[in-house]
Amino acid sequence: MRVSLTPNPFVKGNYFRQELKLEEGRIEITAGKDKQVITLRIFVDADSPVIHVIGESRFPFDVSATFETWRTNKKILRGEELDSSWTMKNAPSNVVVSESPDKIIDSYADTIMWCHRNENSVVPYTFQHQGLGKFYEPQNDPLLHLTFGGMIMGKPFKKANQTSIKTEKPVNQFQIQIATHTAQTDTILEWQNEVRKIMLKNANSKKAQSRTTEWWKKFWNKSWVFVQENEKKNIPINLHPLRIGRDSSGGNLFKGYVSRITIFDKPLTESEILNLFNSGVSSHFPEKDALACWQFKNLESNKVQNLTSTNFEGKIIGEIISTNLNGIKVGWFKSGGIEIPNDKPFEFRNGFTFEGWIMPEKTAGAARIIDKVTAGIDDGFLFDTYPGKSLRLLVGNDNIIAKDCLPESKWSHIAATYDPLSGIMKIYLNGVVVASNAEKSEISGSDKNISHITRAYILQRWISACAGRGNYPIKFNGSIFTVDPKHVGGPDFDPDWRRWGDCYWWQNTRLPYFPMLPNGDFEFTQPLFNFYLKNLDICKARAKHYYDA
Repeated sequence: MRVSLTPNPFVKGNYFRQELKLEEGRIEITAGKDKQVITLRIFVDADSPVIHVIGESRFPFDVSATFETWRTNKKILRGEELDSSWTMKNAPSNVVVSESPDKIIDSYADTIMWCHRNENSVVPYTFQHQGLGKFYEPQNDPLLHLTFGGMIMGKPFKKANQTSIKTEKPVNQFQIQIATHTAQTDTILEWQNEVRKIMLKNANSKKAQSRTTEWWKKFWNKSWVFVQENEKKNIPINLHPLRIGRDSSGGNLFKGYVSRITIFDKPLTESEILNLFNSGVSSHFPEKDALACWQFKNLESNKVQNLTSTNFEGKIIGEIISTNLNGIKVGWFKSGGIEIPNDKPFEFRNGFTFEGWIMPEKTAGAARIIDKVTAGIDDGFLFDTYPGKSLRLLVGNDNIIAKDCLPESKWSHIAATYDPLSGIMKIYLNGVVVASNAEKSEISGSDKNISHITRAYILQRWISACAGRGNYPIKFNGSIFTVDPKHVGGPDFDPDWRRWGDCYWWQNTRLPYFPMLPNGDFEFTQPLFNFYLKNLDICKARAKHYYDA
């Protein structure tokens, strides 16, 4: 299925981030530019075979969802493409291996439905060819009338044609559900009714997301192995107060307007930063996890109130005026700054996030936003606009910068995060990352970095969890994650192709299952044992027939 958005947030040059959220069991994609930024959350319901796509944006988009199939006509498999049907690869020349097309079904209003159905089976021919014809039982044929496919619907979508649904007008939020179903049924209509029941029972994306997150959290908490963590890159400690709008010598003054400044004692995620941006410039409420949040509605006795439960009250040095700007009560940093006395939490041992709304004046130049460093010495951290109209984050000897990104005389949401475990620093402007050292950080360093072992172990366990609850064992040659082979260095065949195709060779099939018992993932082994138990009787009959064993 292809989801299309208009205007297209994925054009070259726009911000793009795709992240696998392991703990919640979903993929999160954020893309766009300026206000035209959209976040997509994609996940498979942990309790049903339903895929959900949730989109949210402050800017309205036209959205369409289109089913695309490569199985449009009957296809004869020849040569290397027969690897997908390995059992038949060296069959007699009179054996023709073919693939039937998918069927687009005239479905219910505002939905798309399709399926692929085996009206014939190669199993009786295989039994006959191997001298086992008398043992063939149609009711036990695993391929005959096997039907798989799905149903697509969404909110607020209308049917455009047999393969597409679309929104009637631009929307800020949307949900798409894809119910999938595999079953052996006497008729296609019977299969249709079954997939429709699955959809109607599990179409609530909010409930599905909640139970899916809960399932994955329980899964990860069942057992874990961490070989070794990266050594934290702690922020240099000094005795300076925390400053807003000025440096240690009283220079580099910020000139302009500030709606709020908030600090957190942890690095927030990109989606959390986006939510802070979406809350708007007029929001003065403190976030529940904030260490401190300063706003400028009332400036009494040269003090700035902190809205959290901590006692981090700010002292005004110089001139800051509380003023009404376009109906918003803000602080006008005319020729002053704020100091908050030094305290243990300002060591930020678990990292930090700084965020706020600012409107620099044209004369602002290179100015401090947040500062806890000796001017000219790398003995702390700072977040400023150096060298002018820019955003810079400095932590010890490390720094990142987004040049010429900050507009003058216009509200901008700015944020900076630091993770001491990975060393990753990020700068955000209006909810979008504009500078980062992620590619250079230790987490993505050389193969000698031992944390790669932990990461590889966790990702492999995730792959096995995704594929471990099906009707068949996990395929060693791609699991459920097959793609167009040409995109990964393979031949130019469709996504149905996989080398060694349909075989379950024990020497390979066993490998994904070895870690499951020590991990405590016992439930994922059941399809493997069922597979062998289901075929035990015919294997016994074959041994008796061939060898009288």
